[in-house]
Amino acid sequence: MSIVVVYHQECKASLNFLNTINDLPNYNVEYIDIYNDKIEADINIDVVPILIINNKEIYKGKEAFDKIKELKTPKDTKSKIGKKMYKEISIAPEDSSNKKTPVKLS
Repeated sequence: MSIVVVYHQECKASLNFLNTINDLPNYNVEYIDIYNDKIEADINIDVVPILIINNKEIYKGKEAFDKIKELKTPKDTKSKIGKKMYKEISIAPEDSSNKKTPVKLS
C-alpha cells in the first residue's frame, strides 16, 4: 500500500500527524512538504495534513488522523471487542447417596 502525506512544516497538526504516521509498519510512505516542495495535483490543498492512499482515497485534516488510527488497529482485535472473557460454568448438586455421617470428636 502506498501512502502520500501532504503537510506543512509550520503547522502543529501536520507535525503531530507526522509523529503518528511514523509508527505505521509495512507501508511505503512519501512525504510532501508544501512549504518547500511544489506539487502538481488535481486536488484542492486547503487543509493539511492530507493523506492519500494508493492515489485513490483522500483524507484531509481530522479524517486523516482517523484513517491512520484505523490502519494501526489490527483487524482481529476489532472482532473480539465485546465478547465474554469467561465461559459460564455450573456446579452439580451434591449426591446424597454417598453422603457420610459426621463424626463427633468430643
